[in-house]
Amino acid sequence: MDMGRPERMVYLFRYGQVGSPVLWDVIAVNTYLIAGVIFLYLPLIPDIAACRDRLGPSAGRARELAYRYLALGWRGTPAQKHVLEWGTTVVAIIIIPLAVAVHSVLAFLFGVTSRPAWDSTILAPYFVLAAMFSGVATVILVTAGFRWAYHLEEYIEEKHFKYLAFIMMALGAGYGYFMFAEYLTEGYKMHAGPGAILELLITGRLAWAMWLFGVGGLIVPILMVALPWTRNVTGISIASAAVIAAMWLKRFLIVVPGLAQPLMPSDVVIYVPSRVEIAITLGAAAAIPLLMMLFFRIFPIISIFEIEEIAEAQSGHHEATHEVTAPEPAG
Repeated sequence: MDMGRPERMVYLFRYGQVGSPVLWDVIAVNTYLIAGVIFLYLPLIPDIAACRDRLGPSAGRARELAYRYLALGWRGTPAQKHVLEWGTTVVAIIIIPLAVAVHSVLAFLFGVTSRPAWDSTILAPYFVLAAMFSGVATVILVTAGFRWAYHLEEYIEEKHFKYLAFIMMALGAGYGYFMFAEYLTEGYKMHAGPGAILELLITGRLAWAMWLFGVGGLIVPILMVALPWTRNVTGISIASAAVIAAMWLKRFLIVVPGLAQPLMPSDVVIYVPSRVEIAITLGAAAAIPLLMMLFFRIFPIISIFEIEEIAEAQSGHHEATHEVTAPEPAG
């Protein structure tokens, strides 16, 4: 896919070598994809059943059948709730090491090569932390968008954004530390290959992108979360958007300098994306919100089942409190 030859993907399965990081990546990504789909589907089962039960006569036959089969006969019995909770917990535990594995294997694709920019043992934790950092920022931005579009202020409060923003700030600080440690050690030694790439990033032709990432993607978002007058939904959303854009730029800074530095004595050539590559990138970025909007046209944007459970728990708590604090009648 990355080389523009998707028809050759079948070769990975026909001629794949167990010792190849490319095959590791295919296995890890597909396993993580399957686990992610299961983790998304399990909590949706009660909501799909609710859609099945509330389906109007105007709905098509296809939607009716889809809801019926996807609901798996859900009736909300205690036994079904127990099995669903157990299954969701198990998948949630399994998906954590899978997430670490998939991003680590992606880093191995770079780290096991002899390219000066990629020949590093720190890439795996680097990539895992980057995925968490950009992932939290994406959750914040998507949540803010749907909160505004569907008027969900009653369910998604500002405190939820603040909690996520603090996590994003901590991850950003950790990522900044990783960058500092990497560049300090490479800059102190200034070996020929890594030193030339570091010079290209700090003071060379790609310095604008490097400093834009450091300031706009790390320092500014951290300050926007740390300062109380910008720690609101709007400020946190802007900081998250800056993080997402900066992390895309960081991917550019990982790939391009390593390929731009020649292995033989030659001039450094900077990569410039073509119109087709720009169109593919923009199309992929636009496909994500499009698919999410289509998904929420079919399934509830907020879990009806969980909202009802919270309401029942709060109602039971209020009734118990009322029974305890109510005065006894005289006599």
